[in-house]
Amino acid sequence: MISIAASVILFASAMADAAAQAPPTPMPQIVTSASGEARLSPDRANILIGVQTRAPTAAAAARENAARQQAIIAAITAAGFSKEPITTENYNVYAETRSDRAGQNPVVIGYVVSNVVRVEVRRTDQVGPVIDAALAKGANQINSLEFFSSNTDAGRRQALAEAIGKARGDAEAMGAPREVAWGSCSSCRRPRSGLPARCYAPPR
Repeated sequence: MISIAASVILFASAMADAAAQAPPTPMPQIVTSASGEARLSPDRANILIGVQTRAPTAAAAARENAARQQAIIAAITAAGFSKEPITTENYNVYAETRSDRAGQNPVVIGYVVSNVVRVEVRRTDQVGPVIDAALAKGANQINSLEFFSSNTDAGRRQALAEAIGKARGDAEAMGAPREVAWGSCSSCRRPRSGLPARCYAPPR
């Protein structure tokens, strides 16, 4: 299951007749905060599939790497998967060096090429076949496997609605009158590193 969290800060201001305010006085406010959560079942996945090759020259390592990666992509598409969600995530070339004794200048002994592609799998039951096909054709790294839901907007709205309902309920429990001007959610930030999204509702 995937959790989407949201939190809100809600302002409630008592309403008053503007004509009766002479001079105007600060409006009393109640500020409440609450959080909501929605749970979604993952229906898609991202797989990072890597090929790392070594050779005496950079060109030779790159040729072998390209041949393996093309074979992997061909095997995945031959199994019935579209080529569109397969994209290059990272490509890196570096020299391998060695020093036999202290103080000796490093000597290049070969080159390493690393090529990582991202495969978006649109059904979770396809994850196993994609990984098996890639490994069979020369992949030697599975860098990441991430499951996610394609319906996060609905889950986010559900979490926000739950958070706002809780915040209003708390405000009413603390004595907010029925004739109240509720602040509206003016901004929303997506969560980072698992932190909940936050909405700020200024008084109006």
